[in-house]
Amino acid sequence: RLSGRPWFCAVHAWDVFTRPPAELRRRLASAAGVIACSKAAAEACVSAGIAPSRMTVVHHSIPDFSPLQPFSLSASRPASTRSLAAVAVGRLVEKKGFDTLIRAWPSVVAAVPGARLRIVGDGPCRASLRRLARSLGLAEHLEFAGVLPEAETIRAIADADMLVLPSRRMADGDRDGIPNVILEAMALGVPVVTTDAGAAGEVVADGVSGILLPCPADPDALATAVARLAQDANLRATLADNARALVRERFSPEAYAGAMSALLRAAASSLP
Repeated sequence: RLSGRPWFCAVHAWDVFTRPPAELRRRLASAAGVIACSKAAAEACVSAGIAPSRMTVVHHSIPDFSPLQPFSLSASRPASTRSLAAVAVGRLVEKKGFDTLIRAWPSVVAAVPGARLRIVGDGPCRASLRRLARSLGLAEHLEFAGVLPEAETIRAIADADMLVLPSRRMADGDRDGIPNVILEAMALGVPVVTTDAGAAGEVVADGVSGILLPCPADPDALATAVARLAQDANLRATLADNARALVRERFSPEAYAGAMSALLRAAASSLP
C-alpha cells in the first residue's frame, strides 16, 4: 500500500474459514487480487464480500516424485502377500480426525488381520491419541512415528498401501483445504481415503481417484472403506492410476508457475 503498487494476497484455509467476514474484507480491501489455493477458500472470500472478479484459484503444486515410483507398493503388490500397511500424516490436531481413525482400527484389524497403521506427525493431541490407542489394545497394530524428515515422510507414504486422512470441520469453521499430503500420496500412486470436510473433493472423486467419505466420518464407515480398499487390489490400482494422472495434469510445478505468471503479468501490464 505504501509503495502505491498493486499487491496480491494468497489465502489458504484457517485464515479464511475461521475469520469474521468483516475482518477478511478489511484485510483484503486494497489487494489487487486474491489467490486461493482451493475453490472452497475462494468461495469463503466471496461470501465475506470479496468481489468474485478479484478472486483467482491457483492450486498448489507438488514436486515430481517419479524417481520414487519403483518404491510405491500400493498398486503393484497383491494384498495377500502381506498385511495391510496404512499411513496417516499430519499435525496431531483435532481437525485431522486421527482419533476417528484410531477408533476405527480395531474393526479394520478384525476384517484384515495384522493390519498396521503408522501415524507420522506431532502436535497437541499426541498424548490423548496415545492413550486412546492403548485403551483399544492397538500396541501391535499402530505406530506413532513422530515428526520425520521430509524425505522419510515421502518414503513412508510411498511404501504404504493407502493414506488415510479423516478430516473434520471444527465448530469455529476451521478445516483443511486441499492437504498437500493427499496430493503427494496421489502423485506417488498411493490410494487415498479422506472426507469432504474441506476441499479434498476438488481432487478426490469418490471411487475414481480415491475414497471420499461424508464428514464427519464415523469409525464404522471409515473402517469399512479402509477394509474394502485393503481387500481389493484392482480397486487400489485403478484409484492409484487415475489419481496419479490427475495430479500430473493439474498440480504440476509447470501448471502452477504458468498460472501465477499469467496472473502477475496481467497485473504488471496495467501499471503506469
